[in-house]
Amino acid sequence: MTLTLPDLKEGDYLALAVEGKHGWESVLCTAEFAGREPVGFPRRAPDYQSNVWEHLVTRRDSNHTFFLPLKPEDAGKAVTLTALLCDPENTDVRCDVWLCHREV
Repeated sequence: MTLTLPDLKEGDYLALAVEGKHGWESVLCTAEFAGREPVGFPRRAPDYQSNVWEHLVTRRDSNHTFFLPLKPEDAGKAVTLTALLCDPENTDVRCDVWLCHREV
């Protein structure tokens, strides 16, 4: 999907949610800004059933959200977002994107 970014503040980021079963470690997300090399999303988080600090969190094969930090100078630029699914048996997913603001 391609979208044009609105005005941005320091600390803003995109959250790309890959909803559905995609297989263990079988989805990656990339962003491509016009005139620049494609980049990967540097952070992600699975949809945890529980996140108790004393216990290890189990591996997940579904429902990850990927996070891409943005810069104020990215405002007004088009960005193409891609979810790369690497498990041919698990490709029935839906992707949603949110622009998130973090107070700094």
